[in-house]
Amino acid sequence: MSGNREIEYGPAGARKKQLTVRKLLPFSFLVLLSIVVLGIFSGCNLLNPDEEIPAYVRLDSVIMENHPAEPVSVGSLSQKIVDGWIYVNDNVAGVYEMPFIVPFLNAGSNRLQIRAGILENGISANRVAYPFFFPFDTIIDFTPGAINRIAPRITYDTATKFPVIENFEAAGLKFEKTSQSDTSLMVITDAAEVFEGLASGFSVLASNHSLFEIATTDSYVLPVGGKPVYLELNYKCNNTFSVGIFANLPGQVQQISTSVFVNPTTTWKKIYINLTEVVSTASSATNYKIYIQMQRNSGVSTPHIFLDNIKVVHR
Repeated sequence: MSGNREIEYGPAGARKKQLTVRKLLPFSFLVLLSIVVLGIFSGCNLLNPDEEIPAYVRLDSVIMENHPAEPVSVGSLSQKIVDGWIYVNDNVAGVYEMPFIVPFLNAGSNRLQIRAGILENGISANRVAYPFFFPFDTIIDFTPGAINRIAPRITYDTATKFPVIENFEAAGLKFEKTSQSDTSLMVITDAAEVFEGLASGFSVLASNHSLFEIATTDSYVLPVGGKPVYLELNYKCNNTFSVGIFANLPGQVQQISTSVFVNPTTTWKKIYINLTEVVSTASSATNYKIYIQMQRNSGVSTPHIFLDNIKVVHR
């Protein structure tokens, strides 16, 4: 048809010439030419198909709160949630570091779930969906071109157990120095140093001291067989420290480190340390104590550590 239009609206001389040529061309050649032309136009459509317009989900941060049905105190609501694990209609749609805006082509009503992701052991390469949080779950209408801004409200799963919560606010402590330690845990109330509330824990290694080590005053039964057990805490320090367990085995006590060394920081941070492996390593233990240890690093003249909101969590 375009050829006909060109012919119809072209200069008169050119029109006569084209008509003459067309009469002389064999029919088979014209058929072949038509196929080639159609193929070219079809190819253009394949290369440049009509693009679907996505809807978008925007997530800047999450809100941590108490679950209304939580049967026990969960302690502090401080958190270090860094990722959103996204599921659409129960299908994995990706893991994204906050803040993010991601596109979706599922137009219409969809079920959106977001699981809160943390850096396990404080390592950026170990990104996991924290197993003790309920997922944020909602129905959302994906309208093409629309940006759906959400602020997920995250709570602990009500099945989570908190055998240890130490926020240094109550009389008495759930941690005490071990027989190996040559320095003690103190409670400080200086508002300039306290993380939150009225008090935090503190210890310092003076020049004649080399080891700070505290353990829970009580022993606890913890799940084994790969069931998750974590230690949560807020901290600030100028020297590395480590954590682990004392496993009360028949006839002996075995000290097992996680081999996680927490790096110094001049500001308060939150960390989630995975104790699952070390607890399961000593699966025949009757019960366990949790310890925190700091040994003097070379070049650090006065090592110190601040602690707050120490939690042991499991299901």
